[in-house]
Amino acid sequence: MKVFTFLSILLVILPFGHVWCDSVDNLRQDLDRVFSKVGFEQAIWGVHVESVNRNEVIYTQNNRTLLTPASNQKLLVAATILDALGADFQFQTELLAGGPIENGVLKGPLVVRGGGDPSIGGRFQGGDRLSIFKQWSRALKEKGIRQIEGDIIGDDDLFDDIPYGKGWQWDDLPYWFAAEISALSFNDNCMDLIIQPGKSLNTPAVCITAPPTDYIEIINRTQTVSQRPKQRDEMKEMLYRRCNDGRTVIMEGPVLLNQERFQEYVTVPNPTLFTVTVLADVLRREGIDVTGNPIDVDDLEKPLRAETLKNLFVHNSPPLSDLLAVLLKRSQNLYSEIFLKYLGRKKAGQGSTEAGARAVGAYLKRLGIPDKEYDIADGSGLSREDLVTPAAFCALLKGIAQGKNAEVFRDCLPVAGESGTLRGRMGEGPTAGRVWAKTGKINGVRALSGYIESREKELFVFSFIVNNYQTAGKSAAYLQDEACKRIAGFSR
Repeated sequence: MKVFTFLSILLVILPFGHVWCDSVDNLRQDLDRVFSKVGFEQAIWGVHVESVNRNEVIYTQNNRTLLTPASNQKLLVAATILDALGADFQFQTELLAGGPIENGVLKGPLVVRGGGDPSIGGRFQGGDRLSIFKQWSRALKEKGIRQIEGDIIGDDDLFDDIPYGKGWQWDDLPYWFAAEISALSFNDNCMDLIIQPGKSLNTPAVCITAPPTDYIEIINRTQTVSQRPKQRDEMKEMLYRRCNDGRTVIMEGPVLLNQERFQEYVTVPNPTLFTVTVLADVLRREGIDVTGNPIDVDDLEKPLRAETLKNLFVHNSPPLSDLLAVLLKRSQNLYSEIFLKYLGRKKAGQGSTEAGARAVGAYLKRLGIPDKEYDIADGSGLSREDLVTPAAFCALLKGIAQGKNAEVFRDCLPVAGESGTLRGRMGEGPTAGRVWAKTGKINGVRALSGYIESREKELFVFSFIVNNYQTAGKSAAYLQDEACKRIAGFSR
């Protein structure tokens, strides 16, 4: 009797993940304590934990309450497009001749037809933003083209012309996570701003745009300072904003004299025109004379006639599995928005968010998830009009885990302590390398949904979403991590 009492006391006082014996009831009690911590009394926690191996619901709290999911929304799009297209699918961008090629001269426009590839830029090219355009230049030369006697036309008609998600906030629009959506995209539809302090105090910081282009005008009002202002009413960090014309960016604020060079990203208006503008610059630098101008297909006086266009070559994106790793590990909003519209085009012939949402809904229905458990406003989770229940996320994750794409999908997720947005979280103890999950974060929202493997290799799906909290965001993340540690340390 004394031995039993001693072990019972140890069971209570030993920290999470270090119990000698365990039970589902003990796990539930511990999760109750985690999600009832002070500081979240006015907030709403939605929680669902389920064993995939045993088909057993372990813990729930408001698991069928519709909550704002932030970037957990990307799980819906990623799962649907992987199921629809397969891991090896590649997006295609076509280069088309709008006239005959005579004596090295293309007698007509060069048309770049976007196919929804979000990866044109430097991410898969060792950081060289212009590498793909240089490849295209070489391909044109191999076709004998040394001059283009016409315009460079960007064709983005695969998608509609709505550049933003439903319910996006206007003050987010200059920042990379709210880049405009287009079927023809380049450099994440952003201009990179490489910034370093001036040579002396009170001089403007040095700003270099990448790629080099005059598509965006920079008005530099920054100031090199020895230390940041301490007064509350003074600006404490460098800021940038787009003017109403979209193509003028004002930079202002302090930059420390001893600061290392750093990088910011400002979104560009009309990514299609941005793409062909930079392409035209590259073609000229690579020795192909362009006599015309970069033009968005929507600005043509007469529509293109398909029968007059001749295919020159096709550029293929990296495989979808690589793109999904960017989407989920880096939480790249643009990828998810493009994928959602592509789903709409493929499934319904309409490259719109609404058609894409219906395609996602059809996939969720196949997994047994009723439409009352979600409301899709965009693909990335930037919109506060997105609503999903924790139970729906877990049903989705469980369905994937039991299907053909289980391994591919899990490999695309951030891993605790190792990769993506979880690189700096849960890197020690039972969770290290054994939590695969998507984070989500906007003001007042923290979400974490994914997979946990216990010490005994039992696989759990989980979704932890908190809305409407007023405490620091790291406090919510800490509680999510504590819950993950408890589940990862669970032993039957």
